[in-house]
Amino acid sequence: MIFLFSLRTSTCFSRVPDFQIRLEEFFLKTTSSFEIESKQLNQLIFEKYKVVLGKVPVKSINGKVEVFLPKLSLSKKIQNELRENIQHKAQIVIGSSLKLWLADYEFIEEHKGWYTYKDKSGLLDNKSIKVKFDKSIIRLIEQTPIGSNKTTYNYKNFPWAKKLVLESIIKESYDGLQKTTVETFLSYKKSRKNKYYVYKINQSSKQYLGEALGKKVERNLIEVFDISNFKH
Repeated sequence: MIFLFSLRTSTCFSRVPDFQIRLEEFFLKTTSSFEIESKQLNQLIFEKYKVVLGKVPVKSINGKVEVFLPKLSLSKKIQNELRENIQHKAQIVIGSSLKLWLADYEFIEEHKGWYTYKDKSGLLDNKSIKVKFDKSIIRLIEQTPIGSNKTTYNYKNFPWAKKLVLESIIKESYDGLQKTTVETFLSYKKSRKNKYYVYKINQSSKQYLGEALGKKVERNLIEVFDISNFKH
């Protein structure tokens, strides 16, 4: 999840606190379109499947992202995985609503600044979620059926923004003896309508395996996603 919005309390969701900091909203409530491309992903797809991916068109209406893959000679499973990967990167450009995300969970307690929510239905992706605001940082801890995720969202005061803007995301996922660390860094530039948007996403992924987690690197992947033809 990528949070680029203002948090406020409401009658129907009073257990999300009215944090003093305010976050830039960007394009959650608009219609936007752009193209997204990764040379590393293009090369991987071509080497493995001998097809050309190129730039992928994306459209977003009120925060809901739709990815339009070209016609490719790939299995439905591979296409779905590819669409999901690109959709996740595209959602970074648009942003997500923490308030709406937590609306399906039940508030349990607040302890030392950590707000705990649990899935009472047993049907959601996470069994429980903990959220904490610390100045310009959001921290999330998700307990999943097979492990846990720890995510840190780092925000910054840019001279062109009135509110805090997301600068980087650090996510650590634990599944048994396997640990995956994904670091994502965002770069911004001004659109033709003088509104800033994410135009480059740099992401590095590392997988570790073994008792001494973090010492034996099993996989190291670096991807750069470029956003072009942005319209809003």
